Amino acid sequence: MKAKRLIKAARIVLKKKEKQVSPQGKKEIEERIAELERAVSRRANKQVRKGAVALRKAVARHVPRTKLEVVGDWVYSLATAVLIALFIRHFVVDNFKIPTGSMIPTISIGDKILVNKFIYGLRIPFTGIRLIEISKPKRWDVVVFSTRGIHDASQYPSKFVKRVVGLPGETLEIRDGKIFKYVPDGQGGQKAVPLNKPDYLPNFNYTNIEEERPLELREYGHVKMFGIRLWKNGGPRKSTRGRWRHGMKGQRFTVPEGHYFVLGDNSGNSLDSRAWGFVPFENIRAKVICKWSFLPPWGRGLVR
Repeated sequence: MKAKRLIKAARIVLKKKEKQVSPQGKKEIEERIAELERAVSRRANKQVRKGAVALRKAVARHVPRTKLEVVGDWVYSLATAVLIALFIRHFVVDNFKIPTGSMIPTISIGDKILVNKFIYGLRIPFTGIRLIEISKPKRWDVVVFSTRGIHDASQYPSKFVKRVVGLPGETLEIRDGKIFKYVPDGQGGQKAVPLNKPDYLPNFNYTNIEEERPLELREYGHVKMFGIRLWKNGGPRKSTRGRWRHGMKGQRFTVPEGHYFVLGDNSGNSLDSRAWGFVPFENIRAKVICKWSFLPPWGRGLVR
């Protein structure tokens, strides 16, 4: 099918620019068209591929191209590259830079991360509408999510990076630095079972919250050069006090269906679900894959 389109296109070009093509060039192009037609009629795939290459080269060699055609091809190639890049960024992979220390030691201030936007499903760009659902977040996933519509969180940066700890429908409690899940005890009641962290997770504890205890979200300063955000080490740009809702000592709480309970690894300095509640699935944008750098070594380790 492609060979037939190529033959048709070669004849159109030859007819359109017949006066600009030398007799020898016209003869060679016509011979290459005839060879390719014979290969197509015999369904000789190997000869078809060779004939197609020979015809393209003959046309490129003998048919002059105007400056407008050259510019048009360049613009077409550039536009195609841009569209592919936008598609990849909106649907497959994107990058972020971390403005706070809430995920230390897993991710530090200023780290650049790559995220997988495809893993939880395809969504319409710039909206929360998910067209296709592929999978759901798993416990201990590090995810990027939007704060849009989350009570007491929309005043903060538009996207957060946290670790999924509680799944929909679970009843949890934070106790002595560990997360406990309540399950049936077989006697009509419930018992608390600790959620064991995988071996690959760093050694950190989840902090219980005292109701009157203030906590601040710190965003570190930055400047922009040529549209690139560069982080400064001169201290926080702003601090925002948080209000605590979950995680008080002895408090049980149930994660609503379709929502997730997320925490920062740097639990003592993190505004997370303890402060503003649960994250709806439609707000979760991506799963963090790895840290990366512009300079070698390019990959700085998987984020788990």
